[in-house]
Amino acid sequence: MTETPSAVPGPVIEDPVEPPVEPKKRPNKKALVITIAAVVVVAIIAAIITFIALSANARANQISDASKMCEAAPFGYDIIDDGDAVEFMGAAKSGGADSDVVFCILHELGAPQSIETKVGQTRSLDGTREAEWDGWKAQWTYHPDSGLNLLVERDN
Repeated sequence: MTETPSAVPGPVIEDPVEPPVEPKKRPNKKALVITIAAVVVVAIIAAIITFIALSANARANQISDASKMCEAAPFGYDIIDDGDAVEFMGAAKSGGADSDVVFCILHELGAPQSIETKVGQTRSLDGTREAEWDGWKAQWTYHPDSGLNLLVERDN
């Protein structure tokens, strides 16, 4: 009688078992809406901050930009108060700013023609004159010996 060799026990190899298939989750609409809302809010805040920064920069440079537009010589006036005011000393006289430059800068700062006319018609007898327009105010005097002295400043 022949014996059949007995099977040697070895490692048991099992069929690979796949993990159970979970049902697909739908995106959480609430989380998606919150995420989109947060992105929109951040974008709006960034846009507002950028607008304010650009506006402040443009505002700070308004007088300087006006003097460049008017090709003003670098004498006869001073930009003061961190760009919030300009002072003309002895305009239309030797060493002072040319009157065309004064009126050009007034125009670039949005002064109405009526204010330019008042400045141009001021006599020494009139004393100190004042005017205001769209966020600006001006004070000026005129004397034939000293010329036009004009201060234009922001009216905060």
